[in-house]
Amino acid sequence: MFAYVFICPRAQSWHRQLMTGRIPGMFKGSTEHSLQVALPQLIRLDGLLSPDELCFDVPAIPKGMLEKAKWYIERQLKYIKEDKDEDGDTMFYVLAKDNPGKYTQITKQLLRCYHAAVRGEKDKAVKTLDYLRDVCFSLHVVMPAQEQWGVPKCEGNPAELECVGCKGFKHVGICSHVLACNHILKKFNVRYQLMELSKKKKKRNNRGYTKGVRPALTREEPEDSSDEEQQELLRLGEEGK
Repeated sequence: MFAYVFICPRAQSWHRQLMTGRIPGMFKGSTEHSLQVALPQLIRLDGLLSPDELCFDVPAIPKGMLEKAKWYIERQLKYIKEDKDEDGDTMFYVLAKDNPGKYTQITKQLLRCYHAAVRGEKDKAVKTLDYLRDVCFSLHVVMPAQEQWGVPKCEGNPAELECVGCKGFKHVGICSHVLACNHILKKFNVRYQLMELSKKKKKRNNRGYTKGVRPALTREEPEDSSDEEQQELLRLGEEGK
């Protein structure tokens, strides 16, 4: 008999939140009390506190995240696999850059083992629990938002995709995997966004302090570059490359 249980990071965070904030101490009683009193109350609270729509957006995309998205784009044939979900919508499997299995490309066996694990089954290629864990934690699933309230508004995610189980996406509302998939769908040009930003010389007073420091989250403007360079970046973005 082969049995295994995985708890995704999102479920762990939810569990910590409910234990400390929503029903503190109520699960410390007997099993009967937990099932008949604490659990029904938790379910009612969870339904009442769920938002109807998100009330925040992503104000800016970190440069490091754009650079990581570019890394995926340049290796999309090996690291990104396009597929269709049950509704026929486009979705993607993205192999994590620093995956625990040390895989260098998405293979048919890797996807087969992952799909079997999602169904609660054991593929014939799975010999150990460590191998199965590496498979499950090496892939990110990027797909259209499933929640009724959608995803946070972000200029880098016009396709309104979400990265299932990605702690980075759940934390800030955007991640390199979603940016790369939007680029492949030709909805957001990561290469154009990464054009070298202008490096203006900062004026200093007699004491050496910098004058005119920019406020946080101020959008940078790209420096003047040749029309040929801009056209090439736009062309690559239009082709999803």
